[in-house]
Amino acid sequence: PLPYLAYGEVETADGQPAVGALVRAWLVDSKGKESEPLSTVVDGYGFWSLNLLVQNCEELELKLQAIGLQGSEAELTQPTCGVRPVPTLVLPEEGPSHTYLPLILR
Repeated sequence: PLPYLAYGEVETADGQPAVGALVRAWLVDSKGKESEPLSTVVDGYGFWSLNLLVQNCEELELKLQAIGLQGSEAELTQPTCGVRPVPTLVLPEEGPSHTYLPLILR
């Protein structure tokens, strides 16, 4: 297998970097069989990268899923030997964040 660097960007619906979002990647063969997923976290600038080992990239597709901090998801499938960087994944608008503080009674 040869090393193959997959990389790209994840944004929120308002165009901001999706810092901390999870990106999962699978290689899918022509019969639809998926590899085990690899994952990484989006950095402080909205970028991610994964080093994949690929035997023959012409026969595979790269399936990507980004999951935001509040559970919103974006997916993309493209040829593995396709354009790099991967097109930007845009997470749909997430609901308001809820913070619960513990109530302590004495």
